[in-house]
Amino acid sequence: MYDAYRPQSVRVGNCASSTFILSTGAPQGGVLSPLLYSLYTYDCTATSSSNIIVKFADDTVVVGLISDNDERAYLEEIKHLENWCQENNLLLNVSKTKELIVDCSKKQERHYQPVRISGTTVERVDSFRYLGVHISQDLSWSRHTSSLAKKARQRLYHLRRLRDFRLPSKVLRNFYTCTIESILTGNITVWFGNSTKQDRQALQRVVRSAERITHSELPDLQTTYYKRCQTKARKIVKDPTHPNNRLFSLLRGRFHMRGVAGFHCGWNSRGILTPPPTSPSSPTPTSPSNPTPTSPSSPTPTSPSNPTPTSPSSPTPTSPSNPTPTSPSNPTPNLTL
Repeated sequence: MYDAYRPQSVRVGNCASSTFILSTGAPQGGVLSPLLYSLYTYDCTATSSSNIIVKFADDTVVVGLISDNDERAYLEEIKHLENWCQENNLLLNVSKTKELIVDCSKKQERHYQPVRISGTTVERVDSFRYLGVHISQDLSWSRHTSSLAKKARQRLYHLRRLRDFRLPSKVLRNFYTCTIESILTGNITVWFGNSTKQDRQALQRVVRSAERITHSELPDLQTTYYKRCQTKARKIVKDPTHPNNRLFSLLRGRFHMRGVAGFHCGWNSRGILTPPPTSPSSPTPTSPSNPTPTSPSSPTPTSPSNPTPTSPSSPTPTSPSNPTPTSPSNPTPNLTL
């Protein structure tokens, strides 16, 4: 079998332990290990409609909606998860388990019952790092962006050292892309769109410092965010099995997309979202860059006995000063997933 009779030993420096045989679990770093774990925990699902169990590899999150101060469904869900782990020979790591409460009610302070697993009280925190992203109880991203800026500024020291060795600018840019930009743009489609202006400026200052060190222009975070959102949205639309695929519906236009709330999202030449049309029955204005050819020497004949009333103060709806948003060759959307 794949997971039976696997020899294993521990080596520290020049000292190695004796070999012993493992017949349980999955090999660390094995190709089939994530798939086998997903199949093994497939039946670990929520028992209440107000709860959701989110699983990513061996990280499991129980999300519960508490209304009218009724915590029974949430606490029963945790108890059910504990019993399921015991029945399937899995052990919950209580020391790494944390509870984060997001309370949007500002009228009164609520008191929630402590969660206990195997007789141990779960620690309650105001921020938790999940899959590389710091999630705060006030749903702000200030702590996450501060952590990214601090870590990126530490890497700038190594970039300056490489510059002192007079390495080519191309090598410095590659080092920035691999070690600094990867930190600043990690999971950027999740948090950048809802971060504050001050947090964005703090991160952008790191990019400007890197530009002065490398003596080259580097992509700003706003542009990177636009491109990542565009790529992510297209992958979701093309994958019918994606959980968020039903939230998107493509329109007939090539660069149009309808979101969750039915908003009409169009991209103009600057890559900015255009507002929705005022009425579905409103005719599409003609773009001034491609006007309908008309001849000034051949006006439309009108009957003198019954002329068409025209008003010089009411021009044609087509306005050159407000053209129809057209898509560039490389559009950059402004989407928030």
